[in-house]
Amino acid sequence: MALDQELDKVLKHVKITEAAKEDTLNGMRTVGESGTAVVDGVTLEWSLDLVKAKKPVIVLAFAAPDAMEKHSSQLVRFLKSIKRIPG
Repeated sequence: MALDQELDKVLKHVKITEAAKEDTLNGMRTVGESGTAVVDGVTLEWSLDLVKAKKPVIVLAFAAPDAMEKHSSQLVRFLKSIKRIPG
């Protein structure tokens, strides 16, 4: 995947802290995982959510340590706003 190749250029020492988990969102299948990585010498937390829709949606979030938890409600609210387009 091209995204993997681009992320590998920036992210170092990637660790998965929450293994991939399948779920549903507004009737669409999803998979999400999270972890940590180092960017320019700074450790960050990351979260990746893939909405397996007719046109897949990838939501990739990065945050300073502990900031991901602080802003998790905003990320969840954004994810819940993704709706299936009829047709």
